[in-house]
Amino acid sequence: MGYCKLECPDGETQCCICCEKQDGCDNRCDMMDSYEYAEDCEDYVEEDEP
Repeated sequence: MGYCKLECPDGETQCCICCEKQDGCDNRCDMMDSYEYAEDCEDYVEEDEP
């Protein structure tokens, strides 16, 4: 599992799609509706990248 480069107010590092708190979150990703998988998001970094 990789992580999101965007700053999360709750300190979460996972993609908003995977986040359990997204329903009540005002800071969730605006891009979320434009991709189906976390890996497709440009703000998402795979674990094996430096």
